[in-house]
Amino acid sequence: MLRLVAAALPLLALAGCGGSPDPPPAPPPAGAARIGDLRSADARSPLLAAHGGTWRCATDGRIQLAITAEGEATLSIDRRLLASVAPTRSVVHRACDRALVAPGEGSAGARVRIGGVVIRCSVPGDVLVGFDHGDLTVRSRAGRFVAGAAIRADRVGVAGYLGGGCAVAR
Repeated sequence: MLRLVAAALPLLALAGCGGSPDPPPAPPPAGAARIGDLRSADARSPLLAAHGGTWRCATDGRIQLAITAEGEATLSIDRRLLASVAPTRSVVHRACDRALVAPGEGSAGARVRIGGVVIRCSVPGDVLVGFDHGDLTVRSRAGRFVAGAAIRADRVGVAGYLGGGCAVAR
């Protein structure tokens, strides 16, 4: 019996080590392409980089524009993020489409609130969301000014602009 255990012990030691690992895959030949599934880091995010310009976003007739004193602005519909701007980035929801439109009329007659503010507006269906020059501007499809966030770093502070149909949330 002792001989059997002594003979089995070296076999168990060799079998228990698991053997050697699989050899690493050979590198592809120089100049050859490696085929695989490539996904961007934000492939699961509902947001994508806005890169300036104007986007058309569907609404349910109400929007909220929240502006922080630190210079961030968030446009949402019933707690669903449509667009966001900060000093380092601007993003828009994937459901919005890039819009090729001429700049709308100015914001003459808009009321202004200095500092952080939350603005709620009634809007007629789709809105145009502009990301030019680091600010965020919301217009109706016809180009009428709805609301805006002045948050560019070269400004003295942040401000919210309210057009017709908007009010400061209390």
